[in-house]
Amino acid sequence: RTGLPKAEAVKETFNELTFAVALTVFTTSMGFLSLLFTSIPALKGFGLWTGIGILVLFMAILMIAPGLLHLFPITQPNRILPSKSERLLSGIFQKVLINRKGIVAFFLTISLLGIFLATQLKINGYLLDNLPLDHPIQEDFAYFDREYGGSNPLELYLEIGSKAESLLDLEVLGQIQKVEEKLRELFGEGEFISSPKPGKSKSIFIAIPRSVPEDGAIF
Repeated sequence: RTGLPKAEAVKETFNELTFAVALTVFTTSMGFLSLLFTSIPALKGFGLWTGIGILVLFMAILMIAPGLLHLFPITQPNRILPSKSERLLSGIFQKVLINRKGIVAFFLTISLLGIFLATQLKINGYLLDNLPLDHPIQEDFAYFDREYGGSNPLELYLEIGSKAESLLDLEVLGQIQKVEEKLRELFGEGEFISSPKPGKSKSIFIAIPRSVPEDGAIF
């Protein structure tokens, strides 16, 4: 803004550019906020906070930039002839002014074509956690998880009866051994962890495969 005081130049510049920049910021923010309509929680959070962040950043620039322009000196370049980039941009601008109707028709055609093609897209934005429990994919994952992966913990609490004095009695130890053998027979090999402290009660923790006997019987 040659010939104007700095305050007037800053004011005039912001008056001319604020609307154009605000429109660009608004459309960009709306693009991210449109992710709120997806079914994926992670994308919802990303779209929400990114869209809000763009708007907040724009407001911060409007409040901070004028003050910074007042504080720092603005130097004018000592050039008489325009640079190559300026000449190129000037030529493009003149061609745009000459072919305004053709450019509008071209972008209108591209926009309509884009809208039509967008309606033909088949989008599946679901993750496994968003699928219904009775969905075939969920059932397949549950089958493989149940039959081929991991282990289920089984904890038994044993307590002696009135005829025994301690878990270390020979007859009691024999009965515990029978319980462990029966569990191995039903569930296969597993990790058995027994409480080593003698007393009147005992806990047995067993990591067994996920597959269980078909009849469901244990003892």
